[in-house]
Amino acid sequence: MLWRAFRAAWFGFGVDGLEHRQRRKGRTKRWLVRFPRAVPIGIFLLISAITILSVFAIERGERQREAAQLHSQGLAIASALERRANASAAYLRAGAALLATLDDIDLTLFRRFVSELRLDSDYRGAEGIGWAMVVRPGMEAQFPALAQPGDDGQPQLHPALDGRRPFAVPVTFLQPDTERNRRALGFDMYSEPQRREAMDEAAVNARPTATGKVILMQEGAGGEAPGFLIYMPVYEAAPGGRRLRGFIYSPFSAEDFLASALELEDAGQYGVGLFDASN
Repeated sequence: MLWRAFRAAWFGFGVDGLEHRQRRKGRTKRWLVRFPRAVPIGIFLLISAITILSVFAIERGERQREAAQLHSQGLAIASALERRANASAAYLRAGAALLATLDDIDLTLFRRFVSELRLDSDYRGAEGIGWAMVVRPGMEAQFPALAQPGDDGQPQLHPALDGRRPFAVPVTFLQPDTERNRRALGFDMYSEPQRREAMDEAAVNARPTATGKVILMQEGAGGEAPGFLIYMPVYEAAPGGRRLRGFIYSPFSAEDFLASALELEDAGQYGVGLFDASN
């Protein structure tokens, strides 16, 4: 009895399942008859979706590759800039060590010192090497006789000390002796905030220190080309320790400095610019 009931239930289920499948198949056929283009459109949409996803994946991979290449190129150029700056700092350190041993720093000796350095491509981008003595109150009248002659004879210290600065640091010598460099002679670099900040930091730490972006005096009136300077302090013996004697320094045109660094590391297809991070 039980077996007959099971067979009847199973047979009924099988028949119901078969009828259900047949009805569903019939509906599918009717749907295809009513919408004959559905299958091609579905295939087209599927292929399109796969294509779009593939394109996105390829573009993403290309962007990642370009970003990695740009990052690597940026590091290489930054390293080239650092090598140029380190070479300049090494010359200034050597100059400071020499000047600190001299009782008198005169133009003939300084000119010979710069000439003997035989500045090569490692010093490209710099306007030269200069000496800026510390002029304390009461010493202003002595400065012209100690400075390198300019186009109009002995340069005068400018702007004049007015009591708001403890001393002046005018450009005393600047080699090589070019028309551009003569424009800077006598200028009190300590009167300008960016230069003064770098000199104060260099004096405290006794190491080469660069300014932020400045307009070099070499550019003349109305000049706008950005530049910067690197200062190295020079000290002299004094009662109870040492006293600041002046700074040996180098002025740089930012554009020329960048161009000289790119001679070490080609930028390839990328454009390169220098930006003042403080702005």
